Amino acid sequence: MTTNLSHLPVMVDEVVSYLKPKNKDLYLDGTFGQGGYSQKILESANCNIFAIDRDIQSESYAKEIKKKFKSRFTFHQEKLSNLSSLIKKEQIKYFD
Repeated sequence: MTTNLSHLPVMVDEVVSYLKPKNKDLYLDGTFGQGGYSQKILESANCNIFAIDRDIQSESYAKEIKKKFKSRFTFHQEKLSNLSSLIKKEQIKYFD
């Protein structure tokens, strides 16, 4: 499988402009897909992304983003409905 982004996120520039990512903040990408939004957010600030997606194919895209952004990016192949247990498992305090 190739990890070239074949789907460009809709209105990614507008979303990031509205979000105004800030350094050191943590953002959740609950429908990671091919990672277009996560990558753009990570490029726009020295922030962190916690991403999840239930699709097994998303993992290959996540690995590419992890290589580039290292500890600033975390991915789990999981259902969004399991977010609460993931937060507890990862001890993420931003969402308490």
